[in-house]
Amino acid sequence: MSFSVVIPTYRRCETLFAVLDGLAGQTDAPPFEVVVVDDGSGDETPGRLAAHRAPYPFRFFSQPNAGPAGARNLGVREAAGRVVLFLGDDTVPEPGLLAAHAAAHAEKLVNAIGGSDPLVALEAVKLAGRLRLPTAVGALTQALGHEETALRAAAVQALSDLSVPGALQGLEKALDDPDREVRLATVRILMMKKHRGALPKVTAAIQGKSVRVADLTEKMAFFEAYGSLVGAEGVPSLDAMLNSGGFLKRREDPELRACAALALGKIGTDAARASLERATDAKDALVRNAVSKALRGLTGPGAA
Repeated sequence: MSFSVVIPTYRRCETLFAVLDGLAGQTDAPPFEVVVVDDGSGDETPGRLAAHRAPYPFRFFSQPNAGPAGARNLGVREAAGRVVLFLGDDTVPEPGLLAAHAAAHAEKLVNAIGGSDPLVALEAVKLAGRLRLPTAVGALTQALGHEETALRAAAVQALSDLSVPGALQGLEKALDDPDREVRLATVRILMMKKHRGALPKVTAAIQGKSVRVADLTEKMAFFEAYGSLVGAEGVPSLDAMLNSGGFLKRREDPELRACAALALGKIGTDAARASLERATDAKDALVRNAVSKALRGLTGPGAA
């Protein structure tokens, strides 16, 4: 969570710089910047602000006198932080001011995620992701069980944005989501993040019934994730599926063979390449095309 501290000022040069010094002494503070708006002071304020060197990102703007509201509005327009905090030009902050505000905002947001109003919860979920709020991981993981599909989908994206180990672990829950789009988003995120903790669930999915009866797009997504996460140890089972028998020692259907080829392409070892090369003359066009694509895009340690 990042803050913009906006300070409108008018002819209070001495106290203003005491305020700026107080911001330099913040402890356990979130990332923050300071934006000062000189509201037409007509004194030494602009010159001193131009010469000011702060240990935090600092910018100042000057405008003809328009009153505090106009100065605050300019400060908000120029603010880059996720949260704007207004501070008076004669209010010297205590060292823990920003830390306390960050904690208060985080607590309210987490409570809103678990609230009874789904629209409020949805906006809170999205905001937690944009703020990359680690304390929201538990609430976001709980939101993956919400009855509203839009809220679950937003929670998946928010956990992806956080991208801390606890968030990725929580995301594993959404691999079993009843909604196809939520499952697809989840498995693609876990593959992109290289979250190997998801491997047991992804393995169970491709070996079980759920993925085998899914459409081709979903099959491919799960198999590519499997190949990305499993590494070389996955080659024997995928080779069997592509070239001989498969997990149940029988000929797999073309879609599963094509998916196995894509997974081998993600592994990319010499053994994976050899398996793919054995299938280049497969009778089924879907399988041949998948093998060709996998060989062209080898991404693993054996790739050229």
